[in-house]
Amino acid sequence: MGEYFLALAVGSPPVDVHVQIDTGSSTLALPLDPCVTCRKDARRLPVGPLPPPALAGPAAGIHGGSGGGGAGAAAAGAPSVPSELVPCGSPTCGADTCDAYAICRTCSPARRACCAPDAPGACAFFLRYADESGARGALVTAPVGVANVSTGLTFGGILADTPDFERPLVDGILGLAYPPLACNPTCVTPLVDALFADGQLAADAFGICTGRAGGTLTLGGADGSLYDGDLAYVPLAPRSRHRPRLFYDVLVSGVTAGGVPLEVPDLATAIVDSGTTVVVLAPAAFGALKAHFQTHYCHVPGLCPPVPAPRGRVEATWFQPGYCATLSDADVAGLPTLTFHLGGVGLSLEPSEYMLRFAAGRLVYRCLGITFLDGLQSQEAQAILGNVLLVKYYAHYDRGGDRVGFARANGCVRGGQSLAKLLADGAG
Repeated sequence: MGEYFLALAVGSPPVDVHVQIDTGSSTLALPLDPCVTCRKDARRLPVGPLPPPALAGPAAGIHGGSGGGGAGAAAAGAPSVPSELVPCGSPTCGADTCDAYAICRTCSPARRACCAPDAPGACAFFLRYADESGARGALVTAPVGVANVSTGLTFGGILADTPDFERPLVDGILGLAYPPLACNPTCVTPLVDALFADGQLAADAFGICTGRAGGTLTLGGADGSLYDGDLAYVPLAPRSRHRPRLFYDVLVSGVTAGGVPLEVPDLATAIVDSGTTVVVLAPAAFGALKAHFQTHYCHVPGLCPPVPAPRGRVEATWFQPGYCATLSDADVAGLPTLTFHLGGVGLSLEPSEYMLRFAAGRLVYRCLGITFLDGLQSQEAQAILGNVLLVKYYAHYDRGGDRVGFARANGCVRGGQSLAKLLADGAG
C-alpha cells in the first residue's frame, strides 16, 4: 500500500511533474532547479532569475485564470511563460507574515512580508506535516495543467526539503483540501479552487478511485462507471462562521469489530485523507481497539503477550505500530471485520485488508495497517481514514454540497494502465 500520484504540466513550455494526491492538505509544492536537497532524480521546474532582496515590484508571470486551454502544449508562436519566483516585496506576498514563523530571518521593509531564507529576494514558503516531513522555498507563479484544463497559479517552489518528503517516482504534492490550509505563510488559491473559479469545472467537486494498480481522479463531479450502485453521502462536520473548514472531516458515530460495538474514547470525527497510507487513531482509541482484540482474539498467534511477560521484555504483540508478524491466511481470517460508522454509512475493512501483506524473499509478513498519533485527539479530528480503507471505495468529494459520497470501487484503472498512479480525467 503506497501513495498515489498523477502528472501535472507546469510552465510554458510545460514540464511534466508527478505529484502525490493529498486530500489532507491544500498546497501544491514542486521542486525547483536550484534545490540542493531534493532527490537527484526528481523532475524540477526551471525558474526565472532570482529577484534582488530590495525589489518591491509585482511578481512576473500569471496571477489569474488562463480561461481554458491545456498547459500540456504551448500554442505555435506563443511566448514562453516560465515559472517565476514571486518577489518578497510583491503585493502577492502576504503582508504582515514576517512573524508567522520563527524561521523568517528576512522581511520586506514596507509590508513586513516573510522572505525566503534560501532566496531572500523571494516570497517565503514553508510546509510541515504531522510526520515531521516538510519543505521550504519560495512562491512561484506559472500555468498549471491537469487533464484537459489549466490555469495560472501561485504555488510553493521547493528549494530545500527533508529526506522523507516524497518517495521515489513522486516529485511534489498536490493538496485538494480547503483554502485556509494553503497559507504557508502567504495564502494562495489551491488548484481545484482556481479551476472552479475560472469556470473550467462543471461543479466544485472531484472524485477519487484508487486500486492496487493505480486509479483515477475525476475533476468536476463523480464518474459512475468507476463504482457499483449508488453513492452514499456523509455530511461534513458542522462548522461555525468563525471556524473555517480545513479538511474533509466527518462525524464518526461508532466502530464495530465483528459486528460488536466498541467503546472507543476520543473518536468523534475523522478526516478522509488520500495522503495517508494507513488508518490513524488517537492513542486512547487505538488502545481501546487493541484491548478488544487482546480480549477476544488471543487464538491468533502473536496477538496476546505471554502472561506473565518475561522479565525485562516489552510487551510482545504485533498489535502496535511498526511491527509485523508471520501469519498464515487462516490466522488472519480469524480476526474480525472492522467497520467505521459515519452516520448511516459504514466503511468496512476485512482482516486481510487491514493486515497488510509484505513479502521479503520467501517470507510473507502481515503488518497492522492501523496506528496512532500522539496529539491527534486535540486536532480537528481524532482519526484519519487513509488509503488502507479508501482503496475499497470510490470517494466523491462534493465541496459545493459539504459532503463526501462513498461507493464500492469498480475498475479504477482505465485503458489497461497498471502503474501505481492516478490518471486524471477531464472535467465532467
